[in-house]
Amino acid sequence: MTPIPLHIRGPGIRVKGELFADSPLEHLDEDILQVSLPNGLTVDVGWYPACDEDGAFKVVVYRGHWRNQLFKCATRDPRAAAKAVESLVSVFRRYAFHTTASYDIPSEAGAAQVVARSGASSSLPKVLEYA
Repeated sequence: MTPIPLHIRGPGIRVKGELFADSPLEHLDEDILQVSLPNGLTVDVGWYPACDEDGAFKVVVYRGHWRNQLFKCATRDPRAAAKAVESLVSVFRRYAFHTTASYDIPSEAGAAQVVARSGASSSLPKVLEYA
């Protein structure tokens, strides 16, 4: 398998896992890559449904727990997933959370525009309030 290099740097950023350009279907599961940011956010990549040829890479930004999703996008291309991770880390690492009810994060349009350049499709939950 050929690893896709991620260009992610910065103090306090931890990367667990790896994306591959040519993963066999049996290696495509829900726990492929996690990037933990020092502000408490995680950028997570998994294949959904796991090991399913009709699945896709889902890239999700969440805070604390998977259910607290701030942003998500999907693609079947592993290189587009890697670009989305790099873009999301670049955008979301700069934002701080003041309380659990008030988020200082990019607007829906701004975050979606950043990820659109990666080739992935995106959506944000409607329940968020943007600063």
